[in-house]
Amino acid sequence: LAVFAQGTYIDRNHDEPTIESPLNRDSENFEVEAGVDFELASLIRGDIAVGYLRTEFDDPALSAITGVSADAIFEWFVTQLTTVTLNATRQVDASGLVETAGRTTTVLGAQVDHELLRNVLLNARVEYTDFDFQDIDRQDDRIQLGAGALYKLNRRVQFTADYRYRDENSSGTDADIDFTEHLVMIGVRLFP
Repeated sequence: LAVFAQGTYIDRNHDEPTIESPLNRDSENFEVEAGVDFELASLIRGDIAVGYLRTEFDDPALSAITGVSADAIFEWFVTQLTTVTLNATRQVDASGLVETAGRTTTVLGAQVDHELLRNVLLNARVEYTDFDFQDIDRQDDRIQLGAGALYKLNRRVQFTADYRYRDENSSGTDADIDFTEHLVMIGVRLFP
């Protein structure tokens, strides 16, 4: 068991505002967290940190974003071949919208990894994300599901296959996104 504290300071500077994007998006972001890092009898390990965040924007039209910050990951080694991972984060990031500069993002996820054979790895995952936009009436909710496989041909060549489903919905008077997408990816990794 280990106890830790961490702090983050981010100074973001953007291009000058334009007619299309009139907001000054420059900001300062502070985060202070305290937490524990632990391992219980080689069965469960993880770390969790909770703290306070504050983002202040140079533009007087944008209010500061404050609240709880969090970052956690837990790994449960169900067997020598199967691992369950749970994760959670809460942070402030850029909104990607013209109307506002920031949003609070909360993520909760779970993943199962299984070694079917020594050279065949399978995984399945689910993730929920909540985007709460600053200074506008909009909240986005995203659910992602996925499954994948990795085949190790040898030390230098790996083949991957992955499927992802994503459903995203907006609510509020400024909502404008509702969509579902399916992604299928096939790849080759080379390690020279």
